[in-house]
Amino acid sequence: MKALVYVGPKDVRLMDRPKPELQDNEVLIKVRYCGVCGSDITMYLGKHTRIRSGTIMGHEFLGEVAEIKANRKTDLEIGDCVTVEPIVHCHDCFYCKTGRYNLCFSRGICGCDVDGGFAEFVKVPLDKIIKLSKSCDFKKMAIIEPLAVAVSAVSKCKLQIGDTAVILGGGPIGLLIAQVMRYRGATGIIVSEINTYRLQKAQEMGFVAVNPNKENLISTVKGFNELGADVVVDTVGNHSSVETAFKLVRRAGLINLVALYHEMIPIDLLQIVYSEINLKGTFVYTYNDFRGAKNLLEKGIFDVKPFITDVYPLEDAAEVFEKIYRRDNGLKTLIEIVS
Repeated sequence: MKALVYVGPKDVRLMDRPKPELQDNEVLIKVRYCGVCGSDITMYLGKHTRIRSGTIMGHEFLGEVAEIKANRKTDLEIGDCVTVEPIVHCHDCFYCKTGRYNLCFSRGICGCDVDGGFAEFVKVPLDKIIKLSKSCDFKKMAIIEPLAVAVSAVSKCKLQIGDTAVILGGGPIGLLIAQVMRYRGATGIIVSEINTYRLQKAQEMGFVAVNPNKENLISTVKGFNELGADVVVDTVGNHSSVETAFKLVRRAGLINLVALYHEMIPIDLLQIVYSEINLKGTFVYTYNDFRGAKNLLEKGIFDVKPFITDVYPLEDAAEVFEKIYRRDNGLKTLIEIVS
């Protein structure tokens, strides 16, 4: 089979690999689409600590069941349309047994710690499969993994109907969070972004889009709520964005940190105490978040087509990574594995 393999920094190659052989309670997926994530670009650049040479990349994948090897009862059938929750974990620790396996000390992810979905076939554990409707739109459902991050993040925000919310960063995760917040009842949703393309996308989706380098973000927020934002979500991940979050949030409001921070960020703990600010962190998702994302997409709650800005065949995938790294526009790129 053809597969996109990580060789080294800025070196990914399309290679021939043997089709995976199943062990007990594993499923072979014929991959239809696999999305390119920001973490994939981090791996491509050689900046991820766990990726090893020879690994097939990709964790945002879905397709059809090609083979099943199960020693327990399952309703899966050959040909079923499925997506995959891609976290690998130990199943035995406190966090796994209490349903928060995203916090497992042994956690990993497909496409980094085990082979992933930029391949014609991928094998996954049976319990990671989520069935989709037989008539599903694969391209639309390909957004399910980043949407699961958004569902997880918003579930921690304690949103009330009519809340004012600020999302720092208008990339795919930020805009998906904004979509879920609107569905959950927030009415004043402000997206802060400096990239012109993403600002335009946020506006087209009906959000208040602000370039903080050119406009007064604090004044915009106070136009909705004089006290400040009820919720601020940071998807940017640097010193400036965290500082901005604390300037925008009202007393007793909530800040949710969703970004991955690659530097030590100083935080004013006294402000948290004096203003009773709720500080939350969100790390990826669990199975329930995936099912929530699936339900939102299958019900057609919001249109995800604006998120999918490029689709390329697997044959072009190696060149696509460099293109994504260098461009300053676009949201979600999909690699079409099997048409």
